Amino acid sequence: MLMQLLKINILWFLLIGVTIPGIAQDVKTNDLLPGIVEILGKNRIGSGLIVKIDSNDIFILTAAHVVLAEPNPKVVFYSQSTPSEAHVESGSELNDEDRGIALLKVESRLSITSQVRVLPLAIEDPEIIGGEAIEVLGLPLEVGDWAILHGYMVARRGRDLVFDVGIDEGASGGAIVYEGKVVGLVQRRGPRYGIGNPVESLWGFIRGMRSLSKLVSEKIPSIDGEGISKLPIVGEKQIDEANDDMEIFDALVATLENISDDYYSLITFKHGITRLKNGVNSSQLSRLISTASIGDDYYCSQAIISGARYLKTPIKSEDIKAMLSTINSSYYRSKAAMALNESLLKGK
Repeated sequence: MLMQLLKINILWFLLIGVTIPGIAQDVKTNDLLPGIVEILGKNRIGSGLIVKIDSNDIFILTAAHVVLAEPNPKVVFYSQSTPSEAHVESGSELNDEDRGIALLKVESRLSITSQVRVLPLAIEDPEIIGGEAIEVLGLPLEVGDWAILHGYMVARRGRDLVFDVGIDEGASGGAIVYEGKVVGLVQRRGPRYGIGNPVESLWGFIRGMRSLSKLVSEKIPSIDGEGISKLPIVGEKQIDEANDDMEIFDALVATLENISDDYYSLITFKHGITRLKNGVNSSQLSRLISTASIGDDYYCSQAIISGARYLKTPIKSEDIKAMLSTINSSYYRSKAAMALNESLLKGK
């Protein structure tokens, strides 16, 4: 039995190309830099992160103290030399210099000729135990424009994220990135460590801003919790009215075939698989992952991790390879592989 498990584990590493979580990632942090802006306030400079782009405007989050006493700061976008005028939106927390968040709006989106993008916010705060590898994106004076600073999480202390990254003036308002997602916003440099707002604080702020309300409606309340039912589930009626596992499975497959949005594919996948009283076998799980066709590596890995909990038979090597091949990032691929491996060790 022990030798069989050892062979299984060796197979995982051959298939996933092997990286260790927290050590190596395929997430291209450079691709996130167009979502960072430079902010020129009154006697202060800082960074900001783009959270929404529509046909007319661009919306940016930053640390409130960066734009204190400056209702119309200048914003410089990635690869752009000419500043654009921004407006500090009503509801910004300008009375809180330690943890306050501000929302800026740049009008005339079509006049912005440089490359811009929305940064992906994590859905919820990650579990922080200390030592997690992170990147800080921003414009610290001592390093230069649009820098990527590498460091580590230290702890979550109350409402603050504490991190060990060498930041200075100009970094405030920048993004704290973990596993390819923004998990926080840089506030200030403490006596020893950097201090930032966790992503749940960002979502709390976003909820109170009318111009960002659509972001909240699109947010999945919880990947692993029960909150997924708060969003409409495509095909929910057909899945719930099915009489047995075979009908539920067929309804879930038919529904997933007609969903093009990654968010809703994941929500529907999780809803449907929990309705299967006897779980799924290896081939069924592989078919569901293939049918869902989730393009985002993070959400695809979450689907596989969720599905692994409902496996009722040992995983076949060809199904392992097929499922993991849908994830480009070796980091997320390794997390999905370990979930499948864990289900085997538990005898599922």
